[in-house]
Amino acid sequence: MNSAIADRVLLFHSEPNRHWTSRRSPRLISTGGAATIALMDVPADREMPRRWRLGSAGAPPAAAGTYVLVLRSRRSARLPIGRLGVLALRPGHYLYVGSAFGLGGLAARVARHLRADKPRHWHLDYLRPALEPLETWWRPGPVRLEHRWALALCAAPGISVPLAGFGASDCRCPAHLFAARSAAGARRAIAADIDP
Repeated sequence: MNSAIADRVLLFHSEPNRHWTSRRSPRLISTGGAATIALMDVPADREMPRRWRLGSAGAPPAAAGTYVLVLRSRRSARLPIGRLGVLALRPGHYLYVGSAFGLGGLAARVARHLRADKPRHWHLDYLRPALEPLETWWRPGPVRLEHRWALALCAAPGISVPLAGFGASDCRCPAHLFAARSAAGARRAIAADIDP
């Protein structure tokens, strides 16, 4: 077996206290509550199950940057989102655009968003327990791309704004949360920035 490390991935499982069967133990980031999150080095000759893989190049770095969380709802629901209003959740894909320029950068912000059980600070905190994380797209760098990405997603076919102002309290974007028929189609709308 080749022991070279090909990648480092962030593992997420919706079950609390989940244990992975592996010769390489993941470093737990968060356990209990509603989920288990861990960081794991992946040997070059092994592929992690797709449902645990977030992003195309391993875990986001602890650097400043912009990200998109790709989430999925399997049910319909009406969810109160703080003082913003009620979001009519439908089965399908949802994309949340944000930036991380604080301590811990992208790695810390994405790890926080992946935890379902946490204090409610951002609009996404009200919605996150009802959604399953699928993957994360990101671009490290000193420039905030979240507004450009949000506007590109607004203009893309097959994408809609489920609740005006969601995640956009501090800017003029229509929202930072989008419902999408296809995550792949949404990625094409911002691919030039994600895959330069």
